[in-house]
Amino acid sequence: MDWIISAVGEAQHGVLDRAQARAAGLTDRQIDLRKSQGRWDQKLRGTYRIGGAAPHWRQDLMATVLAGGAGTAVSHRAALELHGIMPFGQLVEVVTPRPRRFRTMSEATIHTSMVLPDEDLTVVDGITVATVCRSLLDGGAVISGRKLQYCVDASVRQGLTDHEELWELLTARRKKGRRGVGALERVLIASDNGVVPESRYERAALTIVRDFGLEEPVLQRQVRLPSGRRVRIDLAWPSWWLGVEIDGHGYHSTRSERAHDAERDNELALIGWKMLHFTTDQVFRQPGLVGNTIWRALAAAQDPSRDG
Repeated sequence: MDWIISAVGEAQHGVLDRAQARAAGLTDRQIDLRKSQGRWDQKLRGTYRIGGAAPHWRQDLMATVLAGGAGTAVSHRAALELHGIMPFGQLVEVVTPRPRRFRTMSEATIHTSMVLPDEDLTVVDGITVATVCRSLLDGGAVISGRKLQYCVDASVRQGLTDHEELWELLTARRKKGRRGVGALERVLIASDNGVVPESRYERAALTIVRDFGLEEPVLQRQVRLPSGRRVRIDLAWPSWWLGVEIDGHGYHSTRSERAHDAERDNELALIGWKMLHFTTDQVFRQPGLVGNTIWRALAAAQDPSRDG
């Protein structure tokens, strides 16, 4: 019997509920005895941590899902983090079918939904969780539009979903007053037929360009250098031979990488490209500076008096 309990607990991050303990052959008296002896710790009502398992975030998620009963799933920000899309501080956040309500840990956020079909649920690391698409839809109700855009971009880059699948979900779940629909729809409309920046920094720079009403750039433009190798420019205006690079997002950190970037920029200059560089801090904290600099560079590139 105990080996069955241990197996269930191991598969569920060290927790199980009373119904599972009974199914393994324990009586209510035996369950209570294990609690009184300190062998099991009660996590939530009817949910127990067994075998001295150390507490952690996934354990809290599992315990809350078990306490919620059938159909309960990790959702919203917690689901986006569990899917590996964006960190949100390891929140405990779940959705459960309405009108069900249950008591849980004080720091947990419990949502209810009238529409929670099985196709909107999946399993990650043994924990029932809303699918990526449903998590993005629900996330639109609790996070900013900019963060939602980053989450959509990351989901598409990782191959977890695509814009067509998200539009299909919106069509199926659209309902007047439904939270999250409008936010996700605005993000998809702004995504320009599936154009996905390679990082949130690139997305932020693209937002600045659009806010300034500037000509739309080409993302990740490939250019062949005189040496024969091909490079990519974060944001490029090929008609005006202008490129923008966002430095500091993992590709420009070491001395050798900076030297490599300088060599590349020199080769681009030799064939006529003018390169602008901005740090990630400038993109997020000084959008006016970034937008104004790009505007001036485009204006200069388009000035016929500069020819010859």
